[in-house]
Amino acid sequence: MKPIDLLNKHCEFTTTYDCYILIAVSRKKDTPEITNSQEIVFREVIKRKDDIIRKYNKIKAQVTNYKDENGKSFPFYIYVSLNRRDAKKGAFLLMNKMLGWAQEETNGTDRSRMWKKTYGHFYSCLMMKEARSTGQKYFMIDFDEKNTITKFLTELNNMGIVPDIVQETRNGYHLKLKPFDRRLLDSIKEHYDFEVKTDANFFVEYVNNRGLKNDNRK
Repeated sequence: MKPIDLLNKHCEFTTTYDCYILIAVSRKKDTPEITNSQEIVFREVIKRKDDIIRKYNKIKAQVTNYKDENGKSFPFYIYVSLNRRDAKKGAFLLMNKMLGWAQEETNGTDRSRMWKKTYGHFYSCLMMKEARSTGQKYFMIDFDEKNTITKFLTELNNMGIVPDIVQETRNGYHLKLKPFDRRLLDSIKEHYDFEVKTDANFFVEYVNNRGLKNDNRK
């Protein structure tokens, strides 16, 4: 599914506090050229439906134009949070962190680095399970095979498990589903390579900025 179509279908807003995190990441484990310990990450908050195109275009431009100090470009994976986040809950979590930093500073600990990254900490707080929005929750099956997806979907259907979205990744598929009894999959887990996740990042797009040869990672 194309990124904008996927995001429009995936993102649901039921309260004024609902939002989603759109994240683009170039990871050290996937990109040997990244020599330091820091992943390259861009993040945007999608606050409402009419945010989708603008926020997607912004993050796509960021990853497409990114170059390091040596002029090198890197491949990026773009994801969206599987479940809605609650901006108010995330803000309260951040305020608790900030109160902790302030207390530590009164005891002589330098927390200046934390204060300089406040907005980054807000993103992190939004992704915590405590900041998940109430209401409909989704599971995700991270399916690490290509050729057996049709058979796998048939098996799921026979169990009464029907994905809302099936999104192809570089090495398999991400399946978005309403919650189900995960024990139902015990009978087939030895036959397929997959993992069920209850709160995760859902694959949107791979941006191969330099024409790198595809590998088997996602």
